[in-house]
Amino acid sequence: MGVRNKKEVLRPYYKDDKLHLCPEATKVLNNYDYAAGGTFHAWNPGTIGNPLYGSYGLNGWLSNPGQGESEVFGRPAADNWRFVYVKEAPYIPMILDCGIWDSWPRRTDEPPPYEYHAVVHGVLNDEIRRFCMNRHTGAVNAALLDFSARKVPLKELWDLWWHRNYDMTIPPPDWPDWMNVLPGG
Repeated sequence: MGVRNKKEVLRPYYKDDKLHLCPEATKVLNNYDYAAGGTFHAWNPGTIGNPLYGSYGLNGWLSNPGQGESEVFGRPAADNWRFVYVKEAPYIPMILDCGIWDSWPRRTDEPPPYEYHAVVHGVLNDEIRRFCMNRHTGAVNAALLDFSARKVPLKELWDLWWHRNYDMTIPPPDWPDWMNVLPGG
């Protein structure tokens, strides 16, 4: 599914385009060479004439690949949730503060080494960094799959159930200095 299609799927739910902007990250970067936003900036995919921009991102593991697809963007399709009605719904992130439009986090992902180094665009590892930004005093805002919303402390991002085969037995990473002072983990 292309980037434009992701916005169009959600379009009927937007009463106002400002709904896809966190009040703390409303300035849209108009950089056509780099799509990523940042802690206090909205992302913009950088294609001329594309109205897509925002400061929230989707959990990519929620997509529903076609039958028989074994991979989605190089990731195992068996890990995708595919359905909304699962018992783990209160622990599955749906939409969160993010430096780009989507991400596929894994338990083994490393946090950003510096506080304002969250987004790694075009890299298929450490994707949790796209959500791990100190936008709300050591936390990000999240809507979960049970349609609840809450503030999630940054260290707790590793404890959310991102995909169907997310391995909670793997210990969380070593926190960089900027995260050591944050509560949790």
